[in-house]
Amino acid sequence: MIYDGLSRPGTRIVSFAPILKHGVFPLAPILERVTKIGDEAFGRPVEVEFAVRLPQRLKEPAEFGFLQIRPLVLSREGEELRMEDVNPELLICQSSKVLGTAVCRIYTISW
Repeated sequence: MIYDGLSRPGTRIVSFAPILKHGVFPLAPILERVTKIGDEAFGRPVEVEFAVRLPQRLKEPAEFGFLQIRPLVLSREGEELRMEDVNPELLICQSSKVLGTAVCRIYTISW
């Protein structure tokens, strides 16, 4: 069973329960919007990496940091990407060391 809090013995997990239950930060609506945009852009479900900085003082704003998004891999099928086929003028950045491949579209999100 999973319980909120630290008062019981057992393995600890990160559940975001206080944030989600008490509305400390609008995490669920932000993630719903980001994943919806990602699903539409990639044409399939996505996984998102993010970070949140919660304020230390009442008047400080919280910050949501979008780290990366990629299509959710549901099988072991692969897709070969040939960099020779990519127009270098369309690249935002390029690296010789990466994990996975994906097409990236940039969106401006207004809250």
